[in-house]
Amino acid sequence: MRQALLILFLHIGLFYKLYSLGIKGKLWRLLVEMYSGMVSNVIQGGARSPDINILQSVRQGLVIGPWLYMFFIHEQQKVFKLPLME
Repeated sequence: MRQALLILFLHIGLFYKLYSLGIKGKLWRLLVEMYSGMVSNVIQGGARSPDINILQSVRQGLVIGPWLYMFFIHEQQKVFKLPLME
């Protein structure tokens, strides 16, 4: 379930949510810049696939990633009355 929710999470929704929570200015612009223009590709057998634009999810491996996800999902938990994830 957690992974499915993570996949549905769009960057634009995150930026809106952070702004509405009062995260503005340089920090907000830094986060928008971190997630703008993200691309991914696959390397198999020495061949690299074309770049694919990433418009959803949080970056994995960053300390701030889980926090950003929690900010975004917090409102959805209230609206849909979902139990808090442990």
